[in-house]
Amino acid sequence: MLKFYFAGLFAGLIFLLGSLPVLASSDFASSETTPSTFEPELESKIDPIDPWENWNRGVYQFNSVVDKWTLKPVAKVYRWLMPSWGESAIQRFFANVSTPIHILNHALQGKWSGAVQSTGRFTVNTLMGFAGIFDVATPLGLIAEPEDFGQTLGAWGWQESRYVVLPFLGPSTLRDTSGRFGDAPLDSVRWFDHVRTRNTVKGVELTSLRADLLQYEDLIRGDEYVFVREAYLQRRAFLMNDGAVEDDFLDDDF
Repeated sequence: MLKFYFAGLFAGLIFLLGSLPVLASSDFASSETTPSTFEPELESKIDPIDPWENWNRGVYQFNSVVDKWTLKPVAKVYRWLMPSWGESAIQRFFANVSTPIHILNHALQGKWSGAVQSTGRFTVNTLMGFAGIFDVATPLGLIAEPEDFGQTLGAWGWQESRYVVLPFLGPSTLRDTSGRFGDAPLDSVRWFDHVRTRNTVKGVELTSLRADLLQYEDLIRGDEYVFVREAYLQRRAFLMNDGAVEDDFLDDDF
């Protein structure tokens, strides 16, 4: 267990190192369009949205090496040690503590019904679900509707954005990268003053997320970089349009 603790701490440090901004000035002037369908072919049909593909592929390979030797082994040990009910409880806990981000972004987009529902969901699960370990809200009809600042920027007019792969953090766009910094103040994990505690909690969150993605690795076909890119872009388009675009790639949790 001591080894697992330090592995979680190391994963948290990786997350903090990866929170460096990616800057560009020409994103709004680009003419790219967000793809609405997914085709797992080797040839990309959305080159205009990925003008930095050579750079992105290099970062993707770097991330793959880091993942192979750090996050993936930790995630496998975590999955081996943690019973399925424990994994689910941890996922629900972190989903609950991120709900204030959803509430604020619902409000910023003028989605008042979503803000009210998310507030009710957060209140019920925090008080009755032991800080979200149990999902009491969903059976009551309070469904999770995630919103982040990247989606808010899209609602405000930044609809199209160039694809970028971030060191350690993976696929993103310039808009969604900017959104990370908009959401950061509401990340409750950052409120811990004790550095070791903050890093450990963040490490557990990152490990839980990586462990959840293990089940999808065998589904990747063709050019892995293109596969991940198009999966990410379609998922973001689906979220930004509140499900109004076709999304037939795996399922919503991917």
